[in-house]
Amino acid sequence: DVLKFRLAGNYLKRDGYVKNGAASALTPSRFWDEDHYSLRGSMRMEGAGVTSDVIVDYYRQDQQDSPQIPIFLTDSAIPGTNPANFGAQVGGRGLVFIGLDPATAAVPDPKTVQRDYFLYAKLWGVQHVLKVDVSDNLSIRNVLGFRHDDVSSSQNNSGTSLALINVLTTDRNARFVEDFTLQYTGFDNRLRANLGGYYQKDDRRQGIVANAAQSVFLALTGLPLVSNIRIDQSKETESKAAYANVDFDVTDTLTLSGGGRYNWDSGDISFTQGQGLGLPAVDSNFRPTATEPCSPPALGGFASIDLVSCIGQRTGKWRAASYNFVITNKFSDRALAYAKVSHGYLAGGFNTTIREVPTFDPERNTMYEAGVKADWRLGDRPVRTNLAVYYGKISNKQVVSNANYDDGGSANGVFNAGKETVYGIDAELRYSPFIGLTLDANYSYIHAKFDEFRFPAVGGPGPTLQPALDLSGQKPAQTPSHQLNLAASYDLPIPDDMGKFTATVSSYYTSAITANNIDRTAGFGQQFNTIESYWLVNGSVNWSNVLGSRIGARFWVKNIFDKNYLTFLNSQIPVFGYVVGKFGEPRTYGLSATVEF
Repeated sequence: DVLKFRLAGNYLKRDGYVKNGAASALTPSRFWDEDHYSLRGSMRMEGAGVTSDVIVDYYRQDQQDSPQIPIFLTDSAIPGTNPANFGAQVGGRGLVFIGLDPATAAVPDPKTVQRDYFLYAKLWGVQHVLKVDVSDNLSIRNVLGFRHDDVSSSQNNSGTSLALINVLTTDRNARFVEDFTLQYTGFDNRLRANLGGYYQKDDRRQGIVANAAQSVFLALTGLPLVSNIRIDQSKETESKAAYANVDFDVTDTLTLSGGGRYNWDSGDISFTQGQGLGLPAVDSNFRPTATEPCSPPALGGFASIDLVSCIGQRTGKWRAASYNFVITNKFSDRALAYAKVSHGYLAGGFNTTIREVPTFDPERNTMYEAGVKADWRLGDRPVRTNLAVYYGKISNKQVVSNANYDDGGSANGVFNAGKETVYGIDAELRYSPFIGLTLDANYSYIHAKFDEFRFPAVGGPGPTLQPALDLSGQKPAQTPSHQLNLAASYDLPIPDDMGKFTATVSSYYTSAITANNIDRTAGFGQQFNTIESYWLVNGSVNWSNVLGSRIGARFWVKNIFDKNYLTFLNSQIPVFGYVVGKFGEPRTYGLSATVEF
């Protein structure tokens, strides 16, 4: 009577739809496959005003890493380094050419220089949620959790046989969370209040072995050498917070809500990097070696440096407040309006491989929002509408970018670029013109602009230098102005003992976006920094409770018209001479079945 259990699981396996035109015994024949499963078990014990939930979850993934596909090849900053001169080929949505590394001919055992491409993940966690009713008005809620994530991947950034930027990474993180809340209700449940404290600790260890710039060394020396980089870093972060929020029903229709939170964040990091010239390194030793010794320039941005042990260290502390205020008025059972102001932030942190900007500050965001939700009727048929408008100001905007250095080092990090203004509209409509047919439409408009964007000079100091830029007035990357979702579902009028049969057609449109805030395609065309708009159409038919049973079946098709579209672009023209992209899935279809018991 007091103990309940639940078990859930999921398994997915799909062959890759990107063929490898240069496959061999040491390189995959297909990419972009899926192979993963997950399990979750829950136990609830309740009685005498106490509810205790224990949740355990596990996830395992083992598949080919999804390649970036080259769509343009040219000389880098050094003439004659065009990857196409050394066998690299442009690919497409369903085709890539990743063959044997040119260095395989120089060694007795090709496995010592030929990288395997994979994506492994093993994630698990345990969570305990305890709620105790102290009295009719006061209760305690406590959440205690632990999570361990272990992810490793071997990636080919350029999508070619050359080791232009090939990266082997392992990333392990252990997280502990404690969240304690006092919950109070009073005045006949018109007052609802929470007061609590939060603590989180992360212990992360990351290792990287990267091979870079093979086409440059082929052009200059005729030898298939690379710049080998080994990075080993560990980071500990802590986040502490105190928070409170209150909801109060002023009248039966008017509710005022408000809350605040204050965070204290801190962390420390330890970093080492070895670097040297040689044949591609494909092992998982992340510390400096005799052939890839300590790289003092890579430690230059650290506050504490020990060149004997080749370790750089730094610490950081950040604090910030968050708050929100909401007024809600329910005019009737069918109409509600609200107005809201909120202020939040993204935590600051460390950069490791970017030498010029060792840390970045919290990004702060203040938003104003108002909306109306209403149910009404058109021609005696039901209509539901939701409309929201918003306006926001962002300071210390965090922007991710990469850099390269003349000594062969590569880097990626976060910068506080400046200030941004954003405003827009979200609108939803659901209408049933007659029994059985439901029409849905969702539309969003976003206007965003950098009021101030001053990007520092990074990399170099020679051909790889990315000069300082002032991008004030430009639109932020990855921000579509327009997005639209349309759907129509029809329930076929069949007898109840036959089950329920529903056919659905849905579509999605997004306008064009800029791929990267920092455009590195100067002289080669803005088209390599623009992801064009696209419109997708999907469909499905679902038959539940087949012939009155507990069996269901569903046939679905994604991308019905086989639209060829990009979802990602990245350019490495000034340094390595290529542009890569990731394409959306082609037309795919499948059949699924369910059994309820």
